[in-house]
Amino acid sequence: MIPNKEISAPLEEKFIKQWEIKEYCLIKKFKSKKNQVYLIKAEMESGLTESFVLKEYADGTKDMEKEASILHKLQEKKIHAPILYYMGKKHIVMEYIQGQLFLDFFEEMEMAGPLEKEAWHTACATASSLAYWFKNFYKVMENHYGKTMIMYDINLRNFIIRDEIYGFDFEDCRLGKKETDTGRLCAYLLTYEPAFTDWKKELVREFFIIFTKNLDLDPSLVKEEMFKELESISQRRKLVYPMEFKT
Repeated sequence: MIPNKEISAPLEEKFIKQWEIKEYCLIKKFKSKKNQVYLIKAEMESGLTESFVLKEYADGTKDMEKEASILHKLQEKKIHAPILYYMGKKHIVMEYIQGQLFLDFFEEMEMAGPLEKEAWHTACATASSLAYWFKNFYKVMENHYGKTMIMYDINLRNFIIRDEIYGFDFEDCRLGKKETDTGRLCAYLLTYEPAFTDWKKELVREFFIIFTKNLDLDPSLVKEEMFKELESISQRRKLVYPMEFKT
């Protein structure tokens, strides 16, 4: 293995020494709209191997420092998120969590068919688990910042199912209303291809009930945020959505 030349911000010498890394290479590049995110496999002096995620930030150090701080706080409070191993000049190095993306999970559940009760119950149970993750996330953020901090970047690629649900990608966290997260989540759930299927509509109804109840949300605000995000998605993708989802 040799350091891959595609990595614009390779592992820093300090981290290499801390982990006693003999050599490392790029395994894959993850999909990311703003940043460069890589899966790296390293061989240690001991002969053991370890996988890391290296995230290089496009917008300088501000987002990096914010995400590193949030990861540290979540780790401290035992909220399921990647462990932060190192913060360098332009990137952070995190734990690699191997599991199934939420997006792939729900696609699999939908493909099982509308009459597959076990798949439907599994999907609803997972929605409840995600609401529980958010409840703990909001509590930790509010205790840390003294105000309501939301995740905002809420797409289904930012959650992984392993033994538990793990959330990641916190650079867009900001002050806001919890209803914004749930509304945006519902909009994304509806519009993943194929969009607005009967299965997705029913799933969003379940999400809406579960999240508003467990997170004590204002239902009208959740709907407002969902409609707002649907309109934004419609403009970006030239997507026509059903009248029932128009304000």
